[in-house]
Amino acid sequence: MFHRRRVHWYHKLLTATFLVMILLPGVDMIVGIDKTPVAGTVATFPEFRGGLRGVASLPGQFKYWFGENFGFRQWFIQFHGKLKKDVLGTSPSTKVMLGKDDWLYYRDEMVFEDYRNLYPFDKPGLQQWLDLLAARQSFCAERGITYVFTISPNKPTMYPEFLPEGWEPLDRPNRLNQLQAAVDSRLPEVAMVDVRPALNNHKSSHGPLYFKSDTHWNEMGAYVGYVEIMTELKKHYPELTIVPIDELEIDEQTSNGGDLARMMGLKFSTEELMRTPQFPESRPVVREKDGSTLTVVVKDVLKGEEGLVTRCEAGEIESAVIIHDSFGQALIPLLARHFKRATFVWSNSFDKSLVEKEQPKVVIQQLVERRLLNWKPTPE
Repeated sequence: MFHRRRVHWYHKLLTATFLVMILLPGVDMIVGIDKTPVAGTVATFPEFRGGLRGVASLPGQFKYWFGENFGFRQWFIQFHGKLKKDVLGTSPSTKVMLGKDDWLYYRDEMVFEDYRNLYPFDKPGLQQWLDLLAARQSFCAERGITYVFTISPNKPTMYPEFLPEGWEPLDRPNRLNQLQAAVDSRLPEVAMVDVRPALNNHKSSHGPLYFKSDTHWNEMGAYVGYVEIMTELKKHYPELTIVPIDELEIDEQTSNGGDLARMMGLKFSTEELMRTPQFPESRPVVREKDGSTLTVVVKDVLKGEEGLVTRCEAGEIESAVIIHDSFGQALIPLLARHFKRATFVWSNSFDKSLVEKEQPKVVIQQLVERRLLNWKPTPE
């Protein structure tokens, strides 16, 4: 008899729990119980635009809205991430690799195929890159423009010591090494700045130079890269003032996790140390369009600010066009200090029409290392 009652109450409890689990998401969508922060933008309820096309698009729009706003969605995502990472010891995302000491690595876009040297340049592939750089250099030189090209290293390149065992590079040529050596020996007129030696030199004294929970270098790593770029430019503009990293004060604050933590659903349960170099002298940099003080996002970068043009009255050089990708975000406030007017463009390509229009004194182009494998250059 007692056993029957216990089973009876167990079934009731199970049924009640099941009903609560089903009803809670709907209740949360109405009254907003779940206060878990949302990473990224929130999908808005679809608007009916009229006409047959508007009617046809409503089901898809509603499905997307419902999926993005499902009750307790953020809590479930975070719980799933913690369960897989902290309990099961596996990554909640196929795009993220768990490293040692809480280091995270991006494993999409052929980053590790590049790091492990699985596909070295063949002669035609290397020649395509040489032709591309030679053409860009020639285009700029014909117009009296100084052209500087640099590659920002992938995170595994600079921090292989925190990778799991078994991810060592093969004994094959490395694409970045191949390109750097070929440019140095065959295209001496192309200023290709290799920032890896400087980053390695500063790892122990000023590290970490990359975010633990993000794909990118942090502001300290970007500063090291910036010094190398400006040192190259100083050959043409000796009036440039470059403050060594050892003379800077560093402001330290903690922040939420970066893009890799977000991919795992753990952005708001991960802490990241932000270390920002403080210049000894003030050089105000403003946006040209509205005169507002320049601020940029350097962590969990999704896209750049379109049409960004900066002004700095104290800049030593009249003008520049800086073409960059997500790694270039942290370089923006550093480089902008040296140009009275600077135009920043997020692109892998070289926009000749923009350069013709701006007629800058300098063109700086920055590209992340993985593009040497996952992006094929085409004639411009």
